[in-house]
Amino acid sequence: MLCSGVPLKCLRGDCSAGTASRHRGWQWSAAFRRVAAVLGGVLWCAGAVYAAGGGSSGNGLDSLHRQLTRIEGRLTRGEGSGSQLAGWVIDVRSVRSHADSCVSDASRNIAEISRDLSGPMRIRRGEVLQITKERELLRQQRLSLQDRLADCRKLGADAGRVMLLIGQRQRALLAAQFFGRGPALASLLRDNLAMPSAWSGATEVHLSQHSGLDQLTAPQIWALGLIAAAAAVTGMLLRRYLLHWAGVRSWGGGFSGAFGLSLTASTARYLPQLLVAAAIAAVLWAATGAIVPPPLISLAAYGLPAYFLALWCIRMFLAPVQPAAPYISIPAGTARTLAARLRILALLIFSGYLAFGALFAAGAAEGVLLLVRDAYFVVITAGILSVIWPLAGVGRLSRLKGLRIVLAAVLMAAAGAEVLGYRNLSIAVLRAVTGTLLASGILVFASRLAGEFFERLNTDKHPWHRRLRQTLDIEAGQPLPGLLWLRGTAYILLWVAFLVLLLRAWGLSDAALLEVRAFVVGGFAFGSLRVFPVRILLALVTFVALFYVSGWARVLLKKHWLEKMHLESGAHDTMLTLSGYVGTSIAILVALSVAGLGLSNLAIIAGALSVGIGFGLQNIVNNFVSGLILLFERPIKTGDWVVVGGTEGYVRQIRIRSTQIQTFDRADVIVPNSELISGQVTNWMFHDPRGRVRVQVGVAYGSDTGFVKELLTTIGSAHPLVIRDDPERPVTVYFLSFGDSALNFELQCHIGHIAQRQQVISDLNFSIDSEFRRHMIEMPFPQRDIHVRDLPAGWPAPESPGRTGPA
Repeated sequence: MLCSGVPLKCLRGDCSAGTASRHRGWQWSAAFRRVAAVLGGVLWCAGAVYAAGGGSSGNGLDSLHRQLTRIEGRLTRGEGSGSQLAGWVIDVRSVRSHADSCVSDASRNIAEISRDLSGPMRIRRGEVLQITKERELLRQQRLSLQDRLADCRKLGADAGRVMLLIGQRQRALLAAQFFGRGPALASLLRDNLAMPSAWSGATEVHLSQHSGLDQLTAPQIWALGLIAAAAAVTGMLLRRYLLHWAGVRSWGGGFSGAFGLSLTASTARYLPQLLVAAAIAAVLWAATGAIVPPPLISLAAYGLPAYFLALWCIRMFLAPVQPAAPYISIPAGTARTLAARLRILALLIFSGYLAFGALFAAGAAEGVLLLVRDAYFVVITAGILSVIWPLAGVGRLSRLKGLRIVLAAVLMAAAGAEVLGYRNLSIAVLRAVTGTLLASGILVFASRLAGEFFERLNTDKHPWHRRLRQTLDIEAGQPLPGLLWLRGTAYILLWVAFLVLLLRAWGLSDAALLEVRAFVVGGFAFGSLRVFPVRILLALVTFVALFYVSGWARVLLKKHWLEKMHLESGAHDTMLTLSGYVGTSIAILVALSVAGLGLSNLAIIAGALSVGIGFGLQNIVNNFVSGLILLFERPIKTGDWVVVGGTEGYVRQIRIRSTQIQTFDRADVIVPNSELISGQVTNWMFHDPRGRVRVQVGVAYGSDTGFVKELLTTIGSAHPLVIRDDPERPVTVYFLSFGDSALNFELQCHIGHIAQRQQVISDLNFSIDSEFRRHMIEMPFPQRDIHVRDLPAGWPAPESPGRTGPA
């Protein structure tokens, strides 16, 4: 910011000499202190403007203008390849960014000077001349900045114009690349049939003289045989081991288990061939790697590992080896057909690799190469179409039969373009179609594996699942915290990888890839907000990683520190809860920082939230603060038996907003923390888990009250959970009252843990009933005498007491 180091009041003549002297380092006499303050601030400001380029001739802008002019001139002359355009895009973007920054800074500085000139000034006697000079200097600076602002805007406009020229050049190159036409197939046939010896003779000579067998010495051939035999023996031993391991290991079922078994069995099936092919390729590369062009035997050896890898993939997905079974939802007949056609296609690709390698090594004529390419392209296109066609009737793909027709039409159009001479267009279409199909298949397969993986994280079927839960201190049956974030991040990464593969398959130019990269990395404007997709993705990954790291650190805190401190359970739980919230808060702050949201922006958001808190978020904030009070004061703790209103049960978890109470009926009640702070709460286990048990019982009038007291005391003392050796808490029997039908007694005793209250009361009731029956002590029930005064007419008169019959 212009003059940001000097208070603006200095420019209006309203600052102390100390302020100006600090910025200029000058010491002045008292007589000129006021003038020194004004001129010091002005000179400092002028230096800042000059440093920013406002007082210079704009050498930096001139060099950028010259750079744009040079690029524009080359584009006007029709120059610029794909790689050059990519470099120019970077240069022009840098110039445009510099121009935007220059416009922003100059506009801000002009606004500040205009505000200083329009603001009120305190003019003292004898300072009119100095203030006039100061204002004139500020006007000159504003004019200089306005000129610079115009130059910066012109630079930005020139950068935009050059970017449009680059785009036009890119489209021209793409048009020339895709629609450039070479000789058609008919012309090639005619030319090659007219001179068959021009290519057949050279090819035969190359195949006979450059097969590569004559380049190998006898020791090299022996070494090749021995190494290949050793690789074959090693592969056979590994095959037996892998097949045995696949048969005895428990794969757990499901898609991932079936895939793992198929992977192991297919690897065992093709491991000898892969090892032998790799060994032969390594030996021949060591023996003939310096020969240019490479011999035919070396070309074949280099391609064999890739061919066997293709067969391995086909076998693994479509035709698993025993003991594996098919696991992809494709009918068995369709899977066999696809596997056979894919093997043929792999053989065609390997044969084409050998044929073109031999033709290039033999120096075949261009017409011969183009003719072989046209024929090979048609054959490969037919092979790909034969693979795509049966897939339309499989599973969900049966709904996309129209897509099969579209793909067939596109592939046939590509073959037609190849035959007509548009070879760049045909190869681009073929690469786009096959790349899209492969990328889609990889996405579907990886998504299914990831989905099953995340679903199994909530189970305990495998030992590593249990180890993970033990590491994160998660009880069996409980869902894994943060699994939704983890799943979402994984799927986002899969889609990003899919889009990257798709862009590569469609052959985007370097300049276009730079545009995509600039969009992802540099971000885009969304109103007044600038969004950076790559930062958002990195922030999401960072949050998930730190969230699980904080969970792991919480477990370490619990097992290796808190357990050794011998804290009470409430303090222990409070420390764990607070550490969890602190870890989550750190993860959120770091993720926001990675996303580019600074502390100043957080202050703005906090200010906006304060308005919302004042209106609609009072209850949430109240519960939040109440949760902090509960965690620090700990009036209730996890495991306490509490009564809140009409809810009675055990505290299972205290969160920052609410508390979970489990009733005796195993129902979970979520109570807002504000109710626990502002309302009345009965905590049976606040300081002492011990409690008193009260059992009331009535005996009939005429019973021996002394014996009843002695009997009740014996019954209470005999219970194993009743405290007997504490003189302050003895077993006591009270004669409460003379009831209507009984003499009322109460047995009071104390137990070690109030949570066992109900069980102790039940046991005492059983014992009292049993002992009273044994000692013939009657427990009466209420009796009532009813006197009838008048009877309705027609009712028989009641008999007098003592009369047994009619009068």
